Order: sequence, then C-alpha cells, then structure tokens
Amino acid sequence: MQHTLFPNARNTDPVTSHLAAERHEASGRAATNRAIVLGLVRLHPRSTSRELSVLYDMDRHEVARRCSDLEKQGYIRKVPMPGTQPKDAKPFQRLCHVVKTPAVIWEVI
Repeated sequence: MQHTLFPNARNTDPVTSHLAAERHEASGRAATNRAIVLGLVRLHPRSTSRELSVLYDMDRHEVARRCSDLEKQGYIRKVPMPGTQPKDAKPFQRLCHVVKTPAVIWEVI
C-alpha cells in the first residue's frame, strides 16, 4: 500500500513513518538540523554523511536525510564523477574515512 501523506517519507513507507516525519518537521528539529548540516558541508566540503555526523555527533541517518532535503532544495549536491556534467553524472564515491566503505560526498552549490 502506498501513502502520500508527507514528502519526507517514502511513498512505500508505512503511515507511522509519515507521522514521524510530520512531527519532526512540525517540531522544528528538521529545519534546525538542515541548517546545521548545511553549515557542516560548507566547513567540510566533499565529506560523506557519516563523516559529517561524527563532526557534530548527529545520527548518520539524520544527516543523510537532511543532505537529501538540502539537495532537493538546491543548496548542496553529490559531487559528480570527474569529467561529467553534474545533472547527468553519477555521483562520485570515495572511501568514507569513518567506516571505510564507498560513499557519496557532498558539496555546496
């Protein structure tokens, strides 16, 4: 069953996820965290969401969600593969310094 209640949850997520996303937005925490993450990306460009989470002691999943929000709003982007146009490119990945697995890196537009 698909839901279209709240845009910060996937359409395939259960209603409870949409309700949680709505509460997170209504409380102002999501907006506050977007501002924090944007500041972190400005100070530490080309970092992974996990690396950014360690810098501010924020949950990695929260950082990743706020990076996605900021990307949709046009503030940041995934660093594109070298030699490609950003809108057509697959995102560049490098080993995350924290967990040593490939991950996308973020930069301010």
